[in-house]
Amino acid sequence: MEFNSFFGILAIGYREIFMRVIYKFVFVVAMLTHGFFVNGAQNTQLAPIYRELNQQIGNNPKIALEQLQAIDISRADNLTKAQHYYTFSQLYLSLVYPQKALEYANQALILVDEMSQTWFWHRINLAKSQALDVLNRADEGLPLALAASAWMKENYREYYVDSLIAVGYLYNTQGKHSEALKSFMLAYELAPVSGDFMTKGSIAGSIALVYEYRSENELSIPFFQESVEYQRKTKNLLELSISLYGLGRANNNIGNRDLGQSQLQESLEISRKIDDRQGVAYALNELALIELQNKNYEQALQMYSEASEIFAEGGSVSKVWDSLDSLAEVYIKIGDVEKAENAFKRSLTYLSPDKMPTQSMKSRERKAMILAAKGQYQEAYELLESTYVLKQKYLSKQSTEKLHELRARYEVESKEKENLLLAGENEKNKFILFREKKENQILWLGIIIAGTIVFFLILLAHNSRQQKKELQKLAHTDGLTGLSNRLHIIEYLEKEKQSLGKGEKLYLCMVDLDYFKKINDKFGHVVGDQVLVEFAKLCQRFIQKPDKVGRLGGEEFLIILHQCNEKQAYEKVLLLNQNMFQIADELKLSQDVISFSAGLGFCEKDDELELQLKKSDDALYQAKNQGRNKIILAKIK
Repeated sequence: MEFNSFFGILAIGYREIFMRVIYKFVFVVAMLTHGFFVNGAQNTQLAPIYRELNQQIGNNPKIALEQLQAIDISRADNLTKAQHYYTFSQLYLSLVYPQKALEYANQALILVDEMSQTWFWHRINLAKSQALDVLNRADEGLPLALAASAWMKENYREYYVDSLIAVGYLYNTQGKHSEALKSFMLAYELAPVSGDFMTKGSIAGSIALVYEYRSENELSIPFFQESVEYQRKTKNLLELSISLYGLGRANNNIGNRDLGQSQLQESLEISRKIDDRQGVAYALNELALIELQNKNYEQALQMYSEASEIFAEGGSVSKVWDSLDSLAEVYIKIGDVEKAENAFKRSLTYLSPDKMPTQSMKSRERKAMILAAKGQYQEAYELLESTYVLKQKYLSKQSTEKLHELRARYEVESKEKENLLLAGENEKNKFILFREKKENQILWLGIIIAGTIVFFLILLAHNSRQQKKELQKLAHTDGLTGLSNRLHIIEYLEKEKQSLGKGEKLYLCMVDLDYFKKINDKFGHVVGDQVLVEFAKLCQRFIQKPDKVGRLGGEEFLIILHQCNEKQAYEKVLLLNQNMFQIADELKLSQDVISFSAGLGFCEKDDELELQLKKSDDALYQAKNQGRNKIILAKIK
């Protein structure tokens, strides 16, 4: 068994913890920029000072914090104190000290009257929800943010965009990425291009974050770039370092390692410049990973060591563990088993198995690697084997919990039935004349209870099947268009090819929307996504079963045509092309903006699928080179 076999699976959950905190700053700074005043109370003694602090958060939050700590509020009124504590909460959140941010938000709430100072009450609750989110308590924070958002929508529309951003973060943390994207996209649509409050450029990083969570790095990069350009223009160094961090990660993930490294390095330099210690640690952690990939072990060791010290200062338990675990990995690679074991033991002091299950399993694998490095192969194998069992238990935990819930409900109902039967016996002894009537009542009650249990069992089985179908659909479906994704359409094509008889053909049409980048640049990514969605709908109207359409990625699609000859296949694609005007009409765009180019080829049972797809793809590029909006037949040889 490979020692790294488990890492990829564990990293899926772990990377959410890794990225969760970093984009809170966008929301924090925007809320502070809007100000603190409640119900017309604008003449508090400290208000001008707070306004100055607001302007400093983006460039140097630590200096702003020092200035805030120097302010004496011992004789201030409750509202001024609430503003003071609210500012503390926001600053600590921007510096990634979530526990302190939560404590100050709670202090501010005590001093604010919900009925007479409703606006400020909800603003503080939004800040509290973000602190809870960073503390991995999004389930507690989401109701606060939803309530605040609903109130802002009806009463203070100018702050509604802020609340949508807060709700989006919480949904994203819970893994509800579709809801998060909807919330961020709505905020993006409502926000202006420029201004003092939330703008499209300031929200772009939030949208990029969702795509990052969904491992759609190529989709995240344009939004990260938009955010970087916006922060450079506004000279907001804190948010610029964060956006560069996300852009660097995304580029590294798609293989642009040199570009990603340079962007991460710039993020590190800016974080050091403004003394954003946590930002320094995050950049170091990511740069260390690149150095590790490049086998520059000494640089990786230095970076991980510094990052672990900074994370320990901030109380970020999961990040300290991550850095120490990575240190152990590097020491193993360079053959220093003693130091690897020391780093591993230190990491265990930050590990909470109940709260950090994926990290706990990864830690067991790290221990197995150390045992193997010490020559204790049997122990290492046994530990990996037991870890695999734990992983299986963890992955089935949700289903198990539902089963336990049903079982507990069944036991309660059974106990109730038993109690009712005993009550019936007592009634029989007391009221012998009514014995038959009581027994019938008990019998019917038992039937009802049994029927209820059967109903819940059937409901559980139905829900289980539905969940399985939903999981299969998610695995096979492109999240934006609802078409088959790349993996599924290729698997489907391979299966259909194998089922072909002698002389039968499948026609393969590679389709690419023309000038799609110009659509994004001119009308925005939201319109670009709508074009993709409408094209998918058009395909579903004109490409009927057994034919199939799938999205290969970006604006590229694959159409598979059955039971037809070359002429019929060409006519089907041509008909689709001739109806592209429907997309333009639907989105109220000029008809010359929407078109596609296509390459039409075929494959037989014994053909090499990759070669035949390349022929269709070559024909597609020929169509592009001949002016686009064309369908070119692939060369047979």
